[in-house]
Amino acid sequence: MTHGQLVAKVLNDPAIRAAVESRPAAAEAKRRYDESAVGILADLTVLGFHVESVQDLYQRRMDYRSAVPVLLDWLPRVDYMPLFESIVSALAFVGPAKKQRQQIFLQYFRNPTWPGDPQTPPGQRTISERIRFAVAEGLHRTAGPAIADDLIDLALNRSYGETRAAIILGLPKTRDDRVPTILITVLNDPTVRTYAVKVLGQMRYEPARQVITAMADLPDRNLRAHIRTALKRIDRT
Repeated sequence: MTHGQLVAKVLNDPAIRAAVESRPAAAEAKRRYDESAVGILADLTVLGFHVESVQDLYQRRMDYRSAVPVLLDWLPRVDYMPLFESIVSALAFVGPAKKQRQQIFLQYFRNPTWPGDPQTPPGQRTISERIRFAVAEGLHRTAGPAIADDLIDLALNRSYGETRAAIILGLPKTRDDRVPTILITVLNDPTVRTYAVKVLGQMRYEPARQVITAMADLPDRNLRAHIRTALKRIDRT
């Protein structure tokens, strides 16, 4: 059983779901999700998808290509972030309308509009950050040569901070010759350097060995762990 299959099995276990949903915070979150998802779930039911949540579409490994228009229609209309995030994930996993999905993800990353209350509690990620993190995952999954320029532009824009993480992880999928240079450039950015190190290691990009080695004494333990892994991979080339 793969990790994805195991996760899906756990998430769909009625006993586990009931135990989690019995907790006050989880129960309130489920109530808000169910309330916000009434419309989209009704539209999915019309298409033959009898699901309790949007996540069920991909966690249960359904063939939901015919549901893409419904997902795209509801994305700008929902005002509950967990529902928005699950719609983005569903759009990221499915095959049709890739170009359209890419452009929507790019638009949301650059201009994270939100129809609901944009206020968030102190210490939590802002609505704009959560939107960007969500659609960055979508861009990671749909990354390809057609949007190489867009992804490189976003990866180099330090104002987006760590929300670029998944975009940086997806850069190799563009098959663009500029990617190694871009990754080395963002090593100077503490918010995303760990992800750049990881990708350079995965690419086994030997010219990056010296600059990665020079970062080995930085205090970030997570970064140092990724540096060790990256150097081992590079040394296997």
